[in-house]
Amino acid sequence: MKKIFCLVFVLLLTACATPQMTPEQQSVTRTSDTNNCTFIKTANFEVPDPSNKHYYAAIHTVDAGGDSYKPHSSGKDMAEGMKTWTTNIAIYKSK
Repeated sequence: MKKIFCLVFVLLLTACATPQMTPEQQSVTRTSDTNNCTFIKTANFEVPDPSNKHYYAAIHTVDAGGDSYKPHSSGKDMAEGMKTWTTNIAIYKSK
């Protein structure tokens, strides 16, 4: 019984920690070839965990009307004793 409780707890914790994406956000792609794309804008944002960079990039991309992004830079900062990762992306719309 204890093992089942622990397994359920871990599954719930994992499900709560995973950000949910809309279908539009799920279709956003990271690109390196921007020849067939129209540049929309650049976006700067911070993420609490580097594993969530694509999630936040997808949100910014959809909000700007794009469907793909190209990372420009990323770095780790310390703000008030907490690590954050700053990210700069260029947002594009495929032609």
